[in-house]
Amino acid sequence: MCISKKQSNQSAGQKTKKMLKKLFVRVLTGSAQGILIGVLPAAILKYVLAPLIHQGYQWAMHLNAILVLFNVFIPILIGMAVAGQFKMKALDTGAVMLATGAASGSIQWVKTQPGFTDPITNVDNPVASTFYVANGSGDVINAIIVATLAVVAIKLLEKYVNGFGSISVILTPLIVGGLNWTNRLLLVTFRWNGDDRIRRIN
Repeated sequence: MCISKKQSNQSAGQKTKKMLKKLFVRVLTGSAQGILIGVLPAAILKYVLAPLIHQGYQWAMHLNAILVLFNVFIPILIGMAVAGQFKMKALDTGAVMLATGAASGSIQWVKTQPGFTDPITNVDNPVASTFYVANGSGDVINAIIVATLAVVAIKLLEKYVNGFGSISVILTPLIVGGLNWTNRLLLVTFRWNGDDRIRRIN
């Protein structure tokens, strides 16, 4: 039986559509799971802990602080759940988690002024320094976009370079995690262009 070129192209197009549909469904399912894991405990216990915190119970304050950390870890949980949807091995799962965690901005690198008091040691720092600060759940949409890019990157690496073989533990996290910087560059460019358009209109 002879198959025409047109029929072959249609078959390839349908296959691509199915692959993209499967990709997005799995990414969205994993993202929803990651968000629920991080949000639900805090959402349920918030109203239970509020009066106890108001009464000064230390254990309630400590538990509330842990629940706040759950929110900070939401992007990492998204990466874990998305990787789980694709049944990835530990190394690839870790790479996706690193990429989504770094891309979300839930933990930010902050510069302080001279004389800043370290909240942990209560020691004044006489010079300007930098440290990490938790910033809620960060940009969850950004984390979902990077999770999608990370999955595609890992699948391509497996197909064309055999996942880097014996040095994959070094290169995979670096390359997949590097998607964070690509995504940030695109967002910065988009925002800059948007600001520039606003300035021209005004």
